[in-house]
Amino acid sequence: MTEYLTLEEVIRIHEALIADIIEEAAALWESMAMNHGFIDGNKRVAFACVDVFPGMNGIELVAENDAMERFIYHHLEAGTFRKDVLEAWLHEHTRPRACPPYSAGSTSPPPCLTKPSISASRARRRCSSASVASRWRFHICA
Repeated sequence: MTEYLTLEEVIRIHEALIADIIEEAAALWESMAMNHGFIDGNKRVAFACVDVFPGMNGIELVAENDAMERFIYHHLEAGTFRKDVLEAWLHEHTRPRACPPYSAGSTSPPPCLTKPSISASRARRRCSSASVASRWRFHICA
């Protein structure tokens, strides 16, 4: 008879392997960028995921677009676009997202805990000039 892992065992293994949201984001970023699940746009989709996924979990990316672009291209060209490198960079360039206090008596959590939020100024900055978004033709606001 075939034996399978229980849900509790899978969760324990997952928690042992993935220490935090930043580590998960780094693993997702590397995997999507380097494993070529799509015909085209793998790195753009990977970047979108690393921008949105932490945001869905209360963490925001705080690096300037030029810094992100330099980091990405440097490590892609050098062959060092690896999870450990990405994780270290993400730890340095993220912070908890500002969120209004959440009271236990509330009927629903504040929007910042339930969906990704991107400020209008950040969306405009991403969609202008030679930003990572426009250079990679990935437009959040389009």
